[in-house]
Amino acid sequence: MDALRARMEPLCLLSSCPDRLLCLMESRAFAQWTLQDLQDTFRLKRHTTLPSLETWLAMPNEIDPAHRQTLERLQERVARNSAYWSEEELKFFLIAPLINMADYHDPVHFFGGRLISAQVDDFYLSGVVDGMLADGEYAPRRPFFCLHEYKPEESGRKDDPAAQVLSAMLVADRLNEDDEPVFGAYVLGRFWFFLVLEGRNYAISKDYSTSHNDIFDVLRILKNLDQLIRERVERATLRRG
Repeated sequence: MDALRARMEPLCLLSSCPDRLLCLMESRAFAQWTLQDLQDTFRLKRHTTLPSLETWLAMPNEIDPAHRQTLERLQERVARNSAYWSEEELKFFLIAPLINMADYHDPVHFFGGRLISAQVDDFYLSGVVDGMLADGEYAPRRPFFCLHEYKPEESGRKDDPAAQVLSAMLVADRLNEDDEPVFGAYVLGRFWFFLVLEGRNYAISKDYSTSHNDIFDVLRILKNLDQLIRERVERATLRRG
């Protein structure tokens, strides 16, 4: 413990502070991590795939004919314009329509721009999650899916979108404390990547290009979260008796 305290920057000088140990912890935002940092610090292990990721990606889900027509138009717009979209335009034209078509049902709700934080091992992690699926009607209670980054393809930014979403997923895992997978995704322009975190093991899917027929898979995968999360909430309810 003394060694731990010695290498932490003291954030609170009040000896009477009830959260003094927390104040002494190193606090780091999601955007400050890289994948290598996360793996080294939290002993994460990356796998080519994991059973929960395979199940999520392979689940069948019907796409409404009207949505299929919308996706075809969206696919054309992405192919034509996505390389030039700003982050706000990427959210407005691509991500929001897909989330709306996924059509989540109670108790699953989508939240945007919400702050989450938790102690994970010897660090206090915090940050704003661009998109989140959680239970809770007006505010998120338990986050089950985290979405980052809304980056244009040629953003020129040096931060690591996979690390940002994975650090948020570590916080979600700590908050949930139920030994079940946490789901995630990050967006690089037209490309979507899906992640699963199981304890300290994680896997990242191949890229799905929304300027091609992958766009139908992206919607199907997003829709699958509704069933997966509702089943998880039901299991938690049964465990509580």
